[in-house]
Amino acid sequence: SAVVTVIAGDSSLFIGVGATIGAINVENTRIDLNANFTTMVVSGSTSQVFANGSAGTATTGSPGVTIEEGTVYWRSTGVPGDQVEIGGGGTLDMRLAPNVLPTFDIYASAGASIFNDAGRITLPYNVIPQNCRLQEIVVTTPNLSNIEFS
Repeated sequence: SAVVTVIAGDSSLFIGVGATIGAINVENTRIDLNANFTTMVVSGSTSQVFANGSAGTATTGSPGVTIEEGTVYWRSTGVPGDQVEIGGGGTLDMRLAPNVLPTFDIYASAGASIFNDAGRITLPYNVIPQNCRLQEIVVTTPNLSNIEFS
């Protein structure tokens, strides 16, 4: 089957199980994502991505998910790659992930938010501030001492 690149703006999408997705680039869009993908870039403050089922990416060595602005709600048993990049208006919400995911690096800019209250990212994991101070990033976790800041 063909690999599809999804480019969407100011819209609402449902991507079903079994779809073969390459790159996803969205701005001010709501997506219910139920398929694997290569990379995803989310921008626009009103963007909402709901990663469901087993959606995820096997991308390594570069960000599998980049959240420039908007929120990605990770409710999937799949992984967001071994690196996630979160910009100043971006949020990664892991609270509803159905299981604990393998550790991955999070590159975060000032104003980024990471919600891991339910402990869904294997500890320890790395939060790597990007041209900002640690105090400029919101991180919630069940045990703050198990996060490594680089």
